[in-house]
Amino acid sequence: MTEEVPVYQVVKAIVDSPLGPGAVALSINGPEMNFTEGGKGAFLSEQRYAYTWSIPFGVDNAGNHTLSLRYLHPEIAGGEISFPEQSMRVMKTEVKVKEEKIRFDQASVTPANGSIFTGFTYCVDVQSNLKNYDVELFTQEPGSTKWISQGTIPHNGTFQALCWPEVVIDGSHYGMAKYRFSSGLSASEIFEGPSIEPVSFINATISPSHGPLYITTPLLGEISRVYMYTINVQFMKPLAGNMKEVRLEVYDPSSESWLYAGSQTYDAAKTKIVFKVNFAGLPFQEPFLGETKYRLLASGEDLGEFIGPKIDVNLRNEQAIAQGKNYTYQLEVRSSLPKVNVALAYTKNNVNWLQGDKRTYESSNQEWKALKWEKYPKHYAYEFEVDYA
Repeated sequence: MTEEVPVYQVVKAIVDSPLGPGAVALSINGPEMNFTEGGKGAFLSEQRYAYTWSIPFGVDNAGNHTLSLRYLHPEIAGGEISFPEQSMRVMKTEVKVKEEKIRFDQASVTPANGSIFTGFTYCVDVQSNLKNYDVELFTQEPGSTKWISQGTIPHNGTFQALCWPEVVIDGSHYGMAKYRFSSGLSASEIFEGPSIEPVSFINATISPSHGPLYITTPLLGEISRVYMYTINVQFMKPLAGNMKEVRLEVYDPSSESWLYAGSQTYDAAKTKIVFKVNFAGLPFQEPFLGETKYRLLASGEDLGEFIGPKIDVNLRNEQAIAQGKNYTYQLEVRSSLPKVNVALAYTKNNVNWLQGDKRTYESSNQEWKALKWEKYPKHYAYEFEVDYA
């Protein structure tokens, strides 16, 4: 045994007795040891029974010990049978710590920063008086505690640099990665790097940069332009081979969540794709004023996050109320602008739309106000259009 860890010695005895499984008492006497414990037999076959004990020995028990067994049964004269004593010697051993014979110097990773698609090169100088051993590289992703092996390189024991080229750091977090080297009992310190950064694959713009948010059931046809925002995506470099679908999401400030706004299949021959997003068709939790944002993803990987549009007018509760032969058209409006005009738009065939009379919203505290168009004829379809002119 060692000073740090006790050793458990297993003692086994097999008793052959026609009297059945009587108790067997084991006694051990020696340095700092005065052990006695009875055990019940486990059936083996016919009239044979097995008895087992596990006894811990520490450094204080080093030396000679005497073991004795007694078979206990009421049908035996005197109640027991004693077996010849046995001796056992407990010895202390020392664990020698192997000296480190491999030294790791000049560890480096290049480039110092990149993305999850960058191939990094790791190098280290090693010195050792050993020959023919392997050196292994381990990396740790940002935000993870798991070490991942990036493979081993054989080494002949002479001073030389070892390099692991084109190592890719996977993962879903940005930040500083880590790495280390190992060989047998020898290990390097833990090094920081590289810095994993978002991928700059694209640039995107949205038009208009500001506009209204309708809380309504959007109409089809030409009038749908009042709900639409156009996002132009320019590819700065080709996407990775596994990126087959480009997905657009718009942020909802009210629910603090991302809303699906469309997707397109990526073609490496394309340098540009265009999304037309009907904001009235997105399930915003409630109307909001102010700036939102959008992001693009490719097969789950984040391509970039962009600001816009700025919502400066909200429209809700559109109604057409019959009053005899005429109708009253109305809605509720609020705006971050102190003054804005809203026009009644209408059509006779859902193809050609006309812009009718306007009403003016004015407020200094962004309150909801009702705008009404009274005593107007019935229209085949109608909508309200914000007029920024």
